[in-house]
Amino acid sequence: MEPKVCAVVVTHNRLALLRECLSALEAQTRRPDRVLLVDNASTDGTGDALRAEFPAVELVSLPDNRGGAGGFQAGLEAAQAGEEEWFWLMDDDTIARSDALAALLAASAAIADLPPAPVLLASRVVWRDGRLHPMNTPGLRAQRCGPLGRERSTRPAAAGDHVRIAPGPAGGHRTPRTTAGTLLHLERRPRVHGADTAPRSRML
Repeated sequence: MEPKVCAVVVTHNRLALLRECLSALEAQTRRPDRVLLVDNASTDGTGDALRAEFPAVELVSLPDNRGGAGGFQAGLEAAQAGEEEWFWLMDDDTIARSDALAALLAASAAIADLPPAPVLLASRVVWRDGRLHPMNTPGLRAQRCGPLGRERSTRPAAAGDHVRIAPGPAGGHRTPRTTAGTLLHLERRPRVHGADTAPRSRML
């Protein structure tokens, strides 16, 4: 049976970008089964526009701006009330290419039998001109604590070119979030406390 996916989008006062983001979700070759939008107390008419232009999208309106982290927390809490097992996270300036979700699900299926099962899959993120965005390059970070403190290492991971970030005003670029195009499986996530042999995150 094909897995079900809920896309969770967080927005704040960027209606033009949000329209492009949601239109890209509608244009997916494998569309998400559900789309949930978290509005971080926008004052630009986001709620009214969403109801008029994207009536199938579920709206979670927050009374105040809780930022990206707070928005995704509220979105995931609301999303888990459904039947979806995968949650596709993105900000309103993430414009997914038409094959993005299909490619992520295909990657998950290809490695499903190789333990540990994937918990997290991420797309390669590029600007509109095709340049790789360094802050959103998928990779694996290992951290361990020893007598001299913490040691960290990061290994970039190969990825398909499936998601781009829209530029900011006046020719500049908006600062993207690391949630750009991330596909998360909550039931497989490792525990935060206690000895646990839960699967490690895997990024593609």
